[in-house]
Amino acid sequence: MNRCLRMRAGVFKAASLALLVMGLAACASKVALYEGAKQPAENLATVKSAVSWLALTPFAVEFRRVDGQPVGRYVRSVTLLPGLHNLEVLCYLEREGALLPYPATLQLLVEGQKTYQLYSIQRSDRCDVAYDVF
Repeated sequence: MNRCLRMRAGVFKAASLALLVMGLAACASKVALYEGAKQPAENLATVKSAVSWLALTPFAVEFRRVDGQPVGRYVRSVTLLPGLHNLEVLCYLEREGALLPYPATLQLLVEGQKTYQLYSIQRSDRCDVAYDVF
């Protein structure tokens, strides 16, 4: 193979990898789920899901809807105004060595300047979603 073609192939691979990384980073970005003008950070709460890019775990939680608005599958955190919010999520129920998606709902009262980390709790016949506040 001629030297010029090898260089082009290397540049193409590097550019493809860079686009893939940027695309994944964009998918994992924080999504603002409130109406109106952009708010200062001190007026907002952040709710984070518990999903790893590498593998699902029994603690995993994925957003489906927040206050009735669909949320993209790869969204890892949402920004909300203070108040009561309805979250529809998937948690994962461990059964015979497999993790099965299980729909769950959670009403969450959030305050500005706080972060809420969701996680799944395994029960005998279902999984529930809980959270820690930081």
